[in-house]
Amino acid sequence: MFLDVAQLSVSYAERARPSVDRVTLGLRAGEMGVLIGPSGCGKSTLLRVAHGLLNVSAGRVDVASEVNQAMVFQRPHMLRTSVLRFVVWGLWLQGTSWREAHERAMQALQRVGLQDLADRSARTLSGE
Repeated sequence: MFLDVAQLSVSYAERARPSVDRVTLGLRAGEMGVLIGPSGCGKSTLLRVAHGLLNVSAGRVDVASEVNQAMVFQRPHMLRTSVLRFVVWGLWLQGTSWREAHERAMQALQRVGLQDLADRSARTLSGE
């Protein structure tokens, strides 16, 4: 199992209710998953926990140690480019040639139905 989460809860002192409350999920290596939901529902908190950046209040999180993972935070200086170029950049940083990264990024956007947003500014996708 690449990611195994059981009854995960994360609370912040300044919030009356947990940011993440009793989430259970699992992803196997090679599977794709999508986290969707309204602003403030805990998507980023769950990702931060999976990357070891936040402690859990309750529950369990296991991430396979042999898997390389990375998280790019939503910061305006990082998103001053198109959606396509942003995805290409991530592949290039992993050692893929720029040309191949461009092809693979466009294929990935097509797989998830985001090809029409390829030329859109990455800053406009979230956090508005």
